[in-house]
Amino acid sequence: MMRRPILISLLLVAIAGILVVVAANRHAAQLQTVAAPGDAMPAFTLHRTDGTVFSERDLHGGLHLVYFGFTTCPDICPTELGWMTRVLRRLGPLASQVQPVFVTIDPERDTPAKLAAYTAVFDPRFVPLHGSLAEVTAAADAFGVIFRKQTPVSQQAGFYLIDHTMTTFVVGRDGRIVHRLASHELDPEAAAALIRPLAGAAP
Repeated sequence: MMRRPILISLLLVAIAGILVVVAANRHAAQLQTVAAPGDAMPAFTLHRTDGTVFSERDLHGGLHLVYFGFTTCPDICPTELGWMTRVLRRLGPLASQVQPVFVTIDPERDTPAKLAAYTAVFDPRFVPLHGSLAEVTAAADAFGVIFRKQTPVSQQAGFYLIDHTMTTFVVGRDGRIVHRLASHELDPEAAAALIRPLAGAAP
């Protein structure tokens, strides 16, 4: 027969495990909190790798796919940018009407040169954007993107990961969010089907 102290210990471990899962799920849900489609875009200012300014006004007049991430992201960002590239391929000639944009949430490490080299690996059409932490935060807030540096998990100097919202935003010609997309929810063809009418294809 199991002794009571051992049983109590096992119950406490089980309860602790449940609390960890609940906290993790709440954290994941928080990181998915993003601006609703149709919201007007608040003002923000970022910078292209050539030093020119990119603001919310530059989202007007064309279609944009906008993603927030960082170049040392080990898995999620490469997956999403690769997925965006496949979406553009599915669009065929209509891809010329869509501008992919990558905004770094890691201004501490992502230099303009690093950003340019990173995005070019996926597609040379990407516009990589950067800014100060305050500027990046303002841009993230405009989209409802949440990001937070993790507690270091390595003894390597300067190494850290960043939790962030995993959403690709489709911004319409009026500068408003039209769709929120993610690779785990839609395959490239399904995403392209949502974008084609916005790019001028007959429904």
